[in-house]
Amino acid sequence: SGQARGNWGEVKLRRLFEMAGLSEHVNFMEQVTLDNGLRPDFVVVLPEEGVIPIDSKAVGEKYLEAVETEAGPVQDDLLLKHAKSMRTRITELSSKAYQESIEGNFDHVVMFVPSEAMAAAAFNVDPDLMEYAMSKAVLVTTPVTMLGLLRTVALYWQQHALAEGAREIYDVSREFYKRVTTMVEH
Repeated sequence: SGQARGNWGEVKLRRLFEMAGLSEHVNFMEQVTLDNGLRPDFVVVLPEEGVIPIDSKAVGEKYLEAVETEAGPVQDDLLLKHAKSMRTRITELSSKAYQESIEGNFDHVVMFVPSEAMAAAAFNVDPDLMEYAMSKAVLVTTPVTMLGLLRTVALYWQQHALAEGAREIYDVSREFYKRVTTMVEH
């Protein structure tokens, strides 16, 4: 069912957050309900007020039917319907206009497709699909690309923590120097 596939996508996405080393309520929030009633599956929090909204979209009904069908016109038609379904999901996700309801700086919404094969099949049938998604401010990701994105977020947080630590050391050292200078003058 569509609900089962949606749950599968969310569980897979949650597992990728764990693999990337991100912590809920620190680096991301799950199932945040916005003022307008919309609810992205995840919102990744970045330093400097950045955010990345993520929705899991397991659009696989027609793909799964195509996989179970022998090669030929019926399978081609099912794969075409799968690509159209993905394009529809991109349009729906873009129309949610998260940019207007989520506080923080971001340019794109991430659409997570929990299967490399599902995404590849849609992109093979509709070669302009990625360009269409980008024009709608939607980034289509799969488990491999999502893990790369989330690992980059984790690294960004580590670098931010190091920079904050270095800034604090600099400030303390500067204050210490001023006090030592004052003491020596006395």
